[in-house]
Amino acid sequence: MSSLPFTSSFASDNFTLYKTWLHDRSVIYRFTTWTNVTSWLGNTLGFNVKTSVIFLKVQDTYMAAAYDALKREGIVLDPTVRENGLNDSLGTMAVQKAKLIFGTTSGKDILAMCKKHVTTGKVSVEVREEGYIRLYTIVFSPNGTKLRGRDMKDFVDKNFAMQIGHGRNHPEKALIVAIRNIMTLENAGEALLGDGEDSGQQNSGYPGGSMTRYH
Repeated sequence: MSSLPFTSSFASDNFTLYKTWLHDRSVIYRFTTWTNVTSWLGNTLGFNVKTSVIFLKVQDTYMAAAYDALKREGIVLDPTVRENGLNDSLGTMAVQKAKLIFGTTSGKDILAMCKKHVTTGKVSVEVREEGYIRLYTIVFSPNGTKLRGRDMKDFVDKNFAMQIGHGRNHPEKALIVAIRNIMTLENAGEALLGDGEDSGQQNSGYPGGSMTRYH
C-alpha cells in the first residue's frame, strides 16, 4: 500500500455517488464522503478534518460496461446508474444524499481494487488537497489499455471549480476566525479598561474611607 496515497482512514469511509460523465471514451464517477457535512462543519470550527472526494475514471466507452467492470472488482454502485448515470442537478444530489450510508460505496472496496491492480498498470491514483477538500483521482483500465490520466487535473478543475474555490477560501471559516479575533480584541480592551479603573482609585482620607476619588 506504500505506493498508494490513501489515508489510513480511507478504508473505513463510505462514499456517495453524485455525478457521472462520459469523457475521453471513458465513464467518470464523482464520489464524496457521505459524512461531508460533518467534515465541513468540523473544519469550519477549526478541527483538521478533510472532506474526501473521488474522481474515478473507468476506461470503457459505455456506462453499463463501466458499471459492470467495477462490479466485477467488488465495487457496488447504485444499480439505477448502470445505464444512464447521474446528472448533477440539485434534485439528484438531494436524492443521493437522502440514501445516507445505505446507498454508498465502500472505501475498502475501492482501496482493494487499487491495491490489486496498481502493480499491473491497470490503475493509477493521485491525490491533492484544496483547503478542506482532499481530492483523489483514480484511473482504471479494466482491459489493460494504456492509462489516460494526463487530462484529469484539467477535467477536475473545470467540473469541480466552484467546490475547489470554496475549499481553498472557506468563507465560513474565515468569518468565524474574524469574529473570534474581534471578540478577542474586545475582551482585551475591556481588560485594559478594567485595570485602568482599578489603578485610578484612591482613598480620599475621609474618616472611614467612605469617599473615593477617581482620576
